Amino acid sequence: MKYALFGFGTVGVGVFEMTDRLPELHCEKVLVRTGKVKEAWQTDDVQAILADPSIEAVAEVMGGLRPAYDFVKRCLKAGKSVVTSNKELVAAHGAELLAIA
Repeated sequence: MKYALFGFGTVGVGVFEMTDRLPELHCEKVLVRTGKVKEAWQTDDVQAILADPSIEAVAEVMGGLRPAYDFVKRCLKAGKSVVTSNKELVAAHGAELLAIA
C-alpha cells in the first residue's frame, strides 16, 4: 500500500523509518513545511497528495489543530484512510472526522 506522511519531525521520521522496513508499505510522499522540500519524495503541496490516486492512506503526525484538521478532513473527503497520533485533533474534531470517514 502506498501512503503519505503529514509531518517529518521526530515522530514523522520515526514512522518513515519503521514503515520503510515493511515491504507491504511504501511512503509515496511526505508533506513538509513550505520551503523545507529537500527530496523528490517530499512536497509542501497537500493537493499533490490529495490528487494522487495511488496514495490510499495518510499518516498525520503534524500535531496541533491547524493545518492538521483541514488536511485530514480533505483527505477523508477524498476517500483516503487516515491514521493520526494527534490527540488534540481527535479531542476537538474526532466525532466530525469519524462521521466523514
